[in-house]
Amino acid sequence: MKSKNVRYNSKINVLNGAFQAIAINLTNPYLAKFAQRLGGGNIYFALMTSIPYFVGFFSYVPSSIMIESIPDKQRTIGITMFLQKMFFLAIALVPFFGGNKALLYIIFLGFMNLFQQISNMGYQSFIADVFPPIDRVHTMGSRSSIASIIGMIVIFVGGRLLSLLPKDNNNEIIKMYQVLFILAFIASLIELFFFSRFRYEKSKKKKKENSLSILKTVLNDIPNNKKFLSLILASSIFHIGWMGAQPLFTIKTIEILKATEGWISAISIVSAISSFIFYPQWAKFAERKGNAAQLTFSILLMGIAPIAYALCTNLLQLTVFNVVLGAAASGTILALFNFTIEVVPNKNRTIYIAVYNTIIAVVAAVSPLIFTYINEVSSINVALITAAFFRFIANFFFKKVRD
Repeated sequence: MKSKNVRYNSKINVLNGAFQAIAINLTNPYLAKFAQRLGGGNIYFALMTSIPYFVGFFSYVPSSIMIESIPDKQRTIGITMFLQKMFFLAIALVPFFGGNKALLYIIFLGFMNLFQQISNMGYQSFIADVFPPIDRVHTMGSRSSIASIIGMIVIFVGGRLLSLLPKDNNNEIIKMYQVLFILAFIASLIELFFFSRFRYEKSKKKKKENSLSILKTVLNDIPNNKKFLSLILASSIFHIGWMGAQPLFTIKTIEILKATEGWISAISIVSAISSFIFYPQWAKFAERKGNAAQLTFSILLMGIAPIAYALCTNLLQLTVFNVVLGAAASGTILALFNFTIEVVPNKNRTIYIAVYNTIIAVVAAVSPLIFTYINEVSSINVALITAAFFRFIANFFFKKVRD
């Protein structure tokens, strides 16, 4: 039976996730389309994925040391979250600036995503402190399922608002985007409030080791931690195919198949419905078979995604296929989150996660640019099938982590 504290924190976790879903789904489905309306093209779609990881490469480890060294981890993560939320407002102001609006938007988006990733890294470590392993999978599954329902509703509302405006009235549509970013900012502040309500046992005092000493200890231990090294290798290979395909999906959807905000909304809703249906099933699967087995099956489905995108010739096919993509993505995100926590040592966990994220950041920053280049010199189908290849072979290397 769950303790009173676990039950309370589970409710707070769901509420926190609900308002995070509102903020994310008001804006995320339309980020690439907004870049296009501001004048951006294919290279901007690649930079949307790459820039946060380029910046993150230099900041993950210092940020993790700060989070790990300060007794009140919750407050430190909360400050990082607040900085990320402020960029919703900054992006809302982009249309008022002169010059290259699309580039300024991509830069703001990059820094917003950077703070988001640092927050996620801290949240991942924080949740491991708040919930015992036996409760963690179920709790995160419940959060994800409810967030998916709310996400569907928000995507539908956002898509309808954007679709009601004349398609050729770019200025009016941009104004509606500004409204959505402001609403996302308000929702994100409520998300932050619920994060501050978690109850957990804070460290009684600061660690005696200084920051550089902690980092040195971790770096010295990593070569002897074969399982952690195997995780980095497997995840790097997977992220080549995962992140490398992101701008390709955008190019296929927006540039080749000419999706409007209405179609983007429909595709996102189908994916969200699929995520909602499959999240609890993935959680049950993980409880029965383990996170590693769930990750294997999820990645197999993820490998199908780029091939299906290559075969799609119209937006209806793409929308229907996102049933599979939504299921695959939800399972992969949940499994990778839990599997990483499972593999990473408890001592100095945040710094281990930061080292992991720093290495992944290099891969995630370069891959979108490489695959966009492959698209330019060959074809979108060649680039997509190459991405699928890396996703498939990653499973072999994840198996090595389990062995």
